[in-house]
Amino acid sequence: MNLGTDPARIARRCEVLERAFGHFTRQLENYVACYYQFQTTQVTCNGLRLSKTVLMEAVVHYFRDMDRYKALHGFPDEARANSRKVGAFTTYWLATKRPIYDTHDEPYAAIVNEDFAIFTGLTLAEIDPHQARVAQDERIYRQLKSLLSSHTASPDALVPLFETLHGLAPGK
Repeated sequence: MNLGTDPARIARRCEVLERAFGHFTRQLENYVACYYQFQTTQVTCNGLRLSKTVLMEAVVHYFRDMDRYKALHGFPDEARANSRKVGAFTTYWLATKRPIYDTHDEPYAAIVNEDFAIFTGLTLAEIDPHQARVAQDERIYRQLKSLLSSHTASPDALVPLFETLHGLAPGK
């Protein structure tokens, strides 16, 4: 079965990502504070919203791309991807589709999608997002952000970075 067209599976994944958005927004100040151009007093989650339509589009692309990956590498349809692949593909599609918008049109809103994509992907990949960003090899984290910012990444190319980060900053 093509996972990209299974409505129940799409709905479940959207629910997981909506919960991740809630966790992320509670920690938003930690992310935005890293950008010198913003005062932490500017940072507010009040205007941030998650577009359910765009989120669903990202999830559909995720499942279709995962089906492509399985076919390309000879995995059976029922095979489940490991957490690092799930995280890498999720990060890619969230960063590409950008489901977060800001009703207050704050200047930091543009960077929030990228940070949310990485936070969510790392969490799904069983990687501690804070440890990956700060305490461990920050160079790999910056490379990940650079690939997403420059739109030169592919989900397949993110997998080795997630494998490396998993070894450096395993989650709980």
